Amino acid sequence: MNFFLKVVLFYLLFFSSFVWADVATLKKGWNLTGVNSNLTLEELKSKLGEDNLLSISGAGKSYKITNDEVANNFLSLEPGYGYWIKLSEQKMLDYIPEIYENEIVDLKKGWNLINPMRDLSLQEIKNSLGEGNLLSIRGAEKVYKSTNNEVLNNFTKFEEPNGYWIKVLNDSKLDFIVINVGPTNRQDASRFLTRATFGATKKDIDNLVNLASYEEWIEEQFAKPANLHIEWAHKNVKGAGGAGDLKDNLENWRAFSDDFSELQRDAWFDIAINGEDQLRQRVAFALSEIMVISKNSSLLNFPHTRMSYYDVLVKNAFGNFETLLREVTYHPAMGRYLNYIGNQKANEETGTHPDENYAREIMQLFSIGLYQLNIDGTKKLDENGKALRTYNQENIMEMAKVFTGLSDQNGFFLIGDGSRPYKSETTLMIGNPDYEKYHDRSKKEILKGEFIEANGDTITDINKAINILHNHQNTGPFITRILIQRLVTSNPSAQYIKRVSLVFNNNGQGVRGDMKAVVKAILLDKEALKGSKIDTATFGKAKEPLLFTTGLLRAFDAKINPARGKDIIKNGDANIYEYETFNLSPTDILPQKGPLEALTVFNYFTPDDAPFNLKKDNLAAPEFELFGTGAIHEYLMAIINKNDVYTLYGMAADLQIEYLVTLVDEKKYNEFLNHLDELLVGGNLAVYNKELISQYILENKELPSDTLVRYVISLVITSPDFAVQR
Repeated sequence: MNFFLKVVLFYLLFFSSFVWADVATLKKGWNLTGVNSNLTLEELKSKLGEDNLLSISGAGKSYKITNDEVANNFLSLEPGYGYWIKLSEQKMLDYIPEIYENEIVDLKKGWNLINPMRDLSLQEIKNSLGEGNLLSIRGAEKVYKSTNNEVLNNFTKFEEPNGYWIKVLNDSKLDFIVINVGPTNRQDASRFLTRATFGATKKDIDNLVNLASYEEWIEEQFAKPANLHIEWAHKNVKGAGGAGDLKDNLENWRAFSDDFSELQRDAWFDIAINGEDQLRQRVAFALSEIMVISKNSSLLNFPHTRMSYYDVLVKNAFGNFETLLREVTYHPAMGRYLNYIGNQKANEETGTHPDENYAREIMQLFSIGLYQLNIDGTKKLDENGKALRTYNQENIMEMAKVFTGLSDQNGFFLIGDGSRPYKSETTLMIGNPDYEKYHDRSKKEILKGEFIEANGDTITDINKAINILHNHQNTGPFITRILIQRLVTSNPSAQYIKRVSLVFNNNGQGVRGDMKAVVKAILLDKEALKGSKIDTATFGKAKEPLLFTTGLLRAFDAKINPARGKDIIKNGDANIYEYETFNLSPTDILPQKGPLEALTVFNYFTPDDAPFNLKKDNLAAPEFELFGTGAIHEYLMAIINKNDVYTLYGMAADLQIEYLVTLVDEKKYNEFLNHLDELLVGGNLAVYNKELISQYILENKELPSDTLVRYVISLVITSPDFAVQR
């Protein structure tokens, strides 16, 4: 070994065993300190001198050299709290900085003595505590008062190792969490993917942990081409018995609409499970639960119309919200569902008025909501403490006038007239000069102080109304709260909603409604990435039955069993069309059967739904409207264990579990269970449940490996840890 290498090796060995310490200078008398360490009383006496340490006070604990042991209840420094330490002479205190698992400090209304766990700027402190909540900070000869002008305020940031007095208006949480730009382990990656996809896979976890950041993964997803459901049908539905493919016979969508009733569901499952554009599809699914249409309506025999509508959501998931709202409005599926195709202006002679259905729902459900909101999603109140309404019945009637004079492209204004060609039922509606006589051209006050001037044509008036809704102050907090609920957590904090709403209002480049920026803000927010630390009690969301299913099938790379997974469309005894499918039709036994199949325009659940015991505490748990779990567990057991239900319904999803069978064959039981924990619940399998399942494995290890693997998957899937996304 040459001399240079010997020197390098010496320094590596030396510094790898050396731990850098921080030093705090404590003066004679009282010192307000913030030492990031959990030094015990005995350690402090040893470092400062037993006779030199006169007193300690903080975190509700105290020590005095002259007191007896009963009066002294201080044992050690606690993370996050500041302390007064009194010395008889100046002394240097050296300590090893701690890395704390819990990086949240609870503040009570009024004054609090704290120890900053890291340097935070004044703006970061304000952001954490909420606007207007921070009243004052004192420490290290610096002061901040919310009522003072800038000259009198000289506090700019926390500086270790100083302690600080901090005064807040309300009980609060001050977080010192450091957000990692990417996953620190595979469990982090799995949890992130559960929010951003239809379920984590080993391949996706491998990919994410090898990327530089979560943001890089999101950018990769933004770049992936969209999987469209109509295109899926035209690619996969093949002619049989000499018949041409569906893509070459578009009018057969109508001729065989009853037979194609499950096609939308089949396409959705295949794309959700196998599609590469996972983030786009997950956002589109969230949007489908906001801007609702449903198969259970006049659209029952319009599978192509429903699928092309869903594609509008897919295509606009990363676009602009105003464009999304406009294309939703012009789609014939929404026009049929909410009754404004062929909507006519009022007729005084017959006493008819424009249908108000869409006018009401585009405001209440699709954009601004019922109540005026602050930027953080909280309701604005009048002087009596009552929530202020966003609009009234007169506004609804005025808005209904906007949606007159519009029809699809079949050449006839009234919905029942003429034929129903494929194009007219899948193409956005456009203005038609022949229909302008049906449009109300009067001046309209659609919201307080928001007018649409007289003499506008149908398209001009509709686009103006949509622009007003898009720019309304409510739209950001209303829409972003629901998107956060669908992707991350049922009870986002007001600060989380505010941070994302501000991005909705301005993406940093002056653009409002940039969905890419909004999605990124939702998934990369500190509450999304560290929510289980910030709010251990309420962070997360119950999974919907459809996400139970996709999570299972994606985790085990489900394939279609070719012997079982072929759907054949017949005309009499003749085969006309056929396509491969997972054949997950037993979703009919579930309360959530498929996308776009809710019973009402309010979706399967509303944003504020919750069981009574949660609702009384002002907590939301919308997905619980779809529980209990008996039906979903029966359904998942059928897929996992290929039991009688699997056979009865002709299900064709085969889980690929060979890797797990090999682990069991090799008696690598811990590795086997850890893999399931990582893949299915992101490492969140409760210790108690993990111990029970481990015990089950050992007690049943004589079972055939394939059987044992399926049984253990069943135990994890039916655990509360899988039911809740955290």
